[in-house]
Amino acid sequence: MTSLSKAAHYYRECGYSVLPTYPYNSGKMAKRPCVGEWKRFQSEIPDKETVENWFSQNGRALAVITGRVSGNLEAIDFDCDRRALAGWSSKVEEHVPGLLKRLVVEYSPHGAHVFYRCEQPVPGNQDLAFASIQVDGPGEHEYLGKKFAAREKDSRHFITPKMVETRGEGAYCITYPSEGYTPKQRHLGVVPKITAKERDVLIRAARDCNEWMEQKTEPPPIRGYHPSQAAGEMLPGADFDARGDVREILRAHGWIPNGTDKDGREFYLRPGKTVTKGAKSASLMDGRAFHVFTESAVPLEKGRTYFPFALFAALEHKGDYREAARALAKKGYGSGPTKNMAERRKSRGLTLGDLEKKFSQKVEWHFKTHIPKGMPSIWNGREKIGKSSLCLIGGREILKETSEGSVVWLATEGAVLDTVHKMQRFGLDSPRFVVAQKSDEGFRYSLNQERDLKELDDLLTELPQPILAVFIDSIRGMQPFGDNDDKIGGIMHRVNGIVCDKHGAALVYIDHWGKTAKGDLLDRNVGTTSKTAAVRHIVSILRQSAHTRKMVVASSNVINHESIPPLIAYESENDIVISEQPGAADNTLQEKCEAWMIDVFTKNAEVPAADMYTEGERRGFRDSLLREIKSRLRIQHVTRNRRSYWVSPYTPDSGDSNDSNTVESSNIKGLETVGGVGRGKNIDKRTDSVGTVGGVGGVDLNNITDSCVDTSIDRPFGGFSSPSIKADEEEVVI
Repeated sequence: MTSLSKAAHYYRECGYSVLPTYPYNSGKMAKRPCVGEWKRFQSEIPDKETVENWFSQNGRALAVITGRVSGNLEAIDFDCDRRALAGWSSKVEEHVPGLLKRLVVEYSPHGAHVFYRCEQPVPGNQDLAFASIQVDGPGEHEYLGKKFAAREKDSRHFITPKMVETRGEGAYCITYPSEGYTPKQRHLGVVPKITAKERDVLIRAARDCNEWMEQKTEPPPIRGYHPSQAAGEMLPGADFDARGDVREILRAHGWIPNGTDKDGREFYLRPGKTVTKGAKSASLMDGRAFHVFTESAVPLEKGRTYFPFALFAALEHKGDYREAARALAKKGYGSGPTKNMAERRKSRGLTLGDLEKKFSQKVEWHFKTHIPKGMPSIWNGREKIGKSSLCLIGGREILKETSEGSVVWLATEGAVLDTVHKMQRFGLDSPRFVVAQKSDEGFRYSLNQERDLKELDDLLTELPQPILAVFIDSIRGMQPFGDNDDKIGGIMHRVNGIVCDKHGAALVYIDHWGKTAKGDLLDRNVGTTSKTAAVRHIVSILRQSAHTRKMVVASSNVINHESIPPLIAYESENDIVISEQPGAADNTLQEKCEAWMIDVFTKNAEVPAADMYTEGERRGFRDSLLREIKSRLRIQHVTRNRRSYWVSPYTPDSGDSNDSNTVESSNIKGLETVGGVGRGKNIDKRTDSVGTVGGVGGVDLNNITDSCVDTSIDRPFGGFSSPSIKADEEEVVI
């Protein structure tokens, strides 16, 4: 048995699907599978006999298939003589110390492979970084045995070989002991399983190594050309999209037809490529949609789809749409004066009246006065305080306020499993509430990247209109490695322009306080003041008790924030209920009663039912209203020693009442009733219990700590539990 065969059997026993390939130095067949029908092994592991037959011959290489079949195996493939490996390694170690040492690392002839398994399924291959190597001029240039077409940028020429990519679902990766592959750290028998957040760090570090940024001058070509036009007028680009012949353009620029598939899709080879059966550089569907597969088709971009006008502009006019439109007009495309199109697209000044028509004459609000419509806001607070949960509740309330439109959740930090669980808890199953997913099936949007900004813009355009609100979780995930960068404000302004200015939606950024944050609320944010300067409204979330939070408007350029009453968020069974803080102006008797009862039961563990009825009567609340609000707030009642108590759902259970923990009614916060004297009526008529009350069982909230919380209860905020944070740390002068 050869060493390659032994390794293949060993990898198979470790749960990998293996595959024989030609060695890296086999010319045109290099690295290709040696077997014809190999794709079924993307979903099943070959049996022992098959593996033995494959690797009993010499002159082969051993590959493992990545993805679900191999236990969510993924590899990061570094090329270009490991040009980016050192920088990537230092970034990973800086942000997650110790993670790098757990990974499996192998060197390949011109690069390296880094292996790991993920807790969750991995996506397909992803391009992460490109090199930028200056060359003498246009044309093809050789680099590490391959030829690359030069690209022009700032009057200079560069080749841009792929430097880092992933090998994910359905792909394969040649590995040791194949010729030219050397283990450098650990081996495939001990591949670690990492979390989604750890994988995200690896991917973000690789993307940060990118050296080449495209100079994009064309609008999103995937949707073709959609100009505005006057009634009865057909613009040249739109006319060419409808009846232009792209085959003629392609032939004029050296593209070679190379067959058609059964669906009618035509295949083309790029200029200069040798014609071989089955080879393809691009496809043409319905004579209109031209999709590029290769990186060597400059000025066309790999992975882009060009409709006729976009293709004509790219190939004939270097991406200049205005010049392309003029040229088409001279050829007879379009109808009506093309001058009007240019005039409509000029920058222009808007008067106050114009602006009022565009943006409305007054500020309107979602979620009481905590989310201004069409404006950017920040919701911030300590780690694990419940920011994401409260924003999800905010999204749910926005949907309740409206009958149409969409609310979008953007997971810039990647993993969304926790968000899914919270959505299930809060009943966010409406088709109008969506979590954004990128074209590569990932969830993490890097909003410092042009392509991700474009994907966000496209998504907001395609969703059911209007876009009501966009929640971004969180600021620190919007660019590589954190929110402590002066550039973050500039990124936020660009996002504001897309979400608020273009789509008219409210925008809420979730942000984190520093670990040692103290003092004024605005001083507690992580990072620079450029973040707060990029928004119009800031809401801070403070801890009141183990199961209650206060939402305070910390700053606002929209309204006098000192006049805005805080909101109280409190747990109620498996949900979160929001109410204005007691003491704010209430419009109805119901609101007054609810506010009073929230005040009482966020400060007291339990209150005698008789005292509640007595004080309620004094305040003008009828018995039926008290019972209605009691039911709405999920306040329970218990009976002990023929006495009836209403028990708070927001504070820990006080346990059995006895002489040692009994306090007088005068000590119950929020009640102004007589000390321990019952109401003098039979409480049985109020459906609670029988008898009169001479004393009160209960516990002052000042004596309750987080250690009293029953952690076995499934709470929407994880019990609002932040054991390391004491209540007095949240006291702020506002």
